Amino acid sequence: MVAGQKIVLGLPKWSALDRPICTPSTKAQEGHDINIDLSECLKGMGAGAEQAIKMLSQAYSRAYAYAKERGILILDTKFEIGMEDCDYILADEILTPDSSRFTTVADFELAMKEGRDPIFMDKEPARNWGRTVVTSFIGEDDELIIGINKLDPANDQHVNFVHSLRVPREVIQTTMNRYLEVFEILTGCSIDDYVFD
Repeated sequence: MVAGQKIVLGLPKWSALDRPICTPSTKAQEGHDINIDLSECLKGMGAGAEQAIKMLSQAYSRAYAYAKERGILILDTKFEIGMEDCDYILADEILTPDSSRFTTVADFELAMKEGRDPIFMDKEPARNWGRTVVTSFIGEDDELIIGINKLDPANDQHVNFVHSLRVPREVIQTTMNRYLEVFEILTGCSIDDYVFD
């Protein structure tokens, strides 16, 4: 079961499902977002909820097909929706390396043969760096907290610490290179051509 929805048993990791599924979460007042079942989400959203979910599923399916034709797989993505004048609207970026998990078709196929995770063309280098940051904070196990992902976003000291960090240049460069490669594969042009044409 995923978000209250049945999926096929025994699928290998990263297997494609027969259809997109929605795995909703809500914005928490404090801390991290809260995962909820789809049925709970639909009840909370009220009128138009099923239509909004259908719209997002169609958007993902179209983007997936477009990207796959160009050699990119969108393994998952995040859509944020809000309400405006009684209509649901997309409320944030969509289908970017920040909000999606991209890989190439070629590496995905090789990864499945080799039994490994594919190489993700997203912000994974920045995430991986963040997981290695040694903080000055003590966790519940009386050990130093390692990884900014383990800090509390509602704790001002933790937030200030994260804001004080400098991401290493090589992490920025690697992440940027991945973003540019995805851009060029999907659009068929370089960023310079895109900006200056």
